[in-house]
Amino acid sequence: MTIPLVEGELRADANSSPLRWTVIVERTGSVAVEFEPVELASQTSWLLTMGMIQGKFVPRVSMRGTAPDGIVVESDHIHLLNVNTESDAAGTRLSLSASASKLRLLYRRMPETSRGVHAIYFTVGMRAFGSPSTNCPIGRITLAGPTTLDRPDDVQGRVHIEATGEERPFAEWLSACDREVERVLDMISLAEGGFIRWSVRRIETEEGLTVIDCHGAKGAGPAWDGVFHHLNLQPVLDLAVTRYTEELCERSGLNVALEWFVHHPRYSELQLIAAMTALEHLVASFEQRHGVSGIMAPQLFEKLLQEMQARCDEAQQNASDSGRLRIDRVRQKLAHINEPSFRDKLEAMLATYNVPLAGLELSRISKAVAARNRILHRGLYRSKEGKADLQEHVAVLRELLKRIFLTLLDYEGQYFCLLNGPEWNHFPPSGETGPNVQQF
Repeated sequence: MTIPLVEGELRADANSSPLRWTVIVERTGSVAVEFEPVELASQTSWLLTMGMIQGKFVPRVSMRGTAPDGIVVESDHIHLLNVNTESDAAGTRLSLSASASKLRLLYRRMPETSRGVHAIYFTVGMRAFGSPSTNCPIGRITLAGPTTLDRPDDVQGRVHIEATGEERPFAEWLSACDREVERVLDMISLAEGGFIRWSVRRIETEEGLTVIDCHGAKGAGPAWDGVFHHLNLQPVLDLAVTRYTEELCERSGLNVALEWFVHHPRYSELQLIAAMTALEHLVASFEQRHGVSGIMAPQLFEKLLQEMQARCDEAQQNASDSGRLRIDRVRQKLAHINEPSFRDKLEAMLATYNVPLAGLELSRISKAVAARNRILHRGLYRSKEGKADLQEHVAVLRELLKRIFLTLLDYEGQYFCLLNGPEWNHFPPSGETGPNVQQF
């Protein structure tokens, strides 16, 4: 999409200059701005300074303008990429190019309420089949997208929300739509195995197209190891609306862990670290909310701690200055030795959530955690089996994460599993009664 011959003003702080430009929205959702050359004069010299700014970050400028057909183009997120000068007998001119991380194209006055409004979110990396749809408090949600993606970073998918039911103030309704779409795309990301976000939002009313908001490219990259299938997104949409709530994300950390899960680093070592980071966030969220008991009962440990501290105090009396400092460092650590290990916390979380572990030996989880520690603390991983062994650890952790996710979502049905090669399994496993943490 191209919006040419926009006339308006470029501003930064107290500086401003009248300019003319063209906006180009690429298929990836990225927004480029090409300005017509402007004479270098006192009113425009600040632009040259912006192009040579010193500092850590490229400064942002704002622009407001109107196209010949009346479209208002505005953004407070313009980044000048190139500011060049050209000189001849007529004088010196500035040539500017920029990108916009956010940009609005306003076609008509914004509505006051949600009555008759449609919000359409265009996404990258999303496949679909048919028109899965469902109702929720903000309206009716419908999904659409291609069944194949030759260019996953192009904007091709769509989430359409039609306002129905009780009329609400437009700004409030749109904010609720944004939050709902984020949850829907989280679930679709989990389903298809790639990080899916929207790049363009289109608002339509009974009068026609009202506004297009561009939020830049959201490169999804290739998808891998999704939990469900893009040919049947209806159950995924239902999960997003009924089970994947803000409250669930707040208490469990599911949304953050899910984002780590659907990002796919190139190397096996980083894949393992990404999966482990997702698991650690879930465990940390669980511990923060529920707490995890120490290794010993608090009363018993307090008695033991006092005895150990007393021994340290005795040892300090006859120690050298450097020896006393070392003993003091040991003494300070004593209070923390009763804190539960990661394994203790993981056991507690799996037991509390009642995560099914049939066919997933917990000794394999321990080995995967140990492999992560070797990578993180030594910067490499070596085994007799090499990369094949490392990929098995990745598969184990990702399968564990899938089961935690599906348990938290209270899901029952088919899901995709790579633990023993690609296969569709039923969740929860039949006859499963919860984790056997004794196998750690």
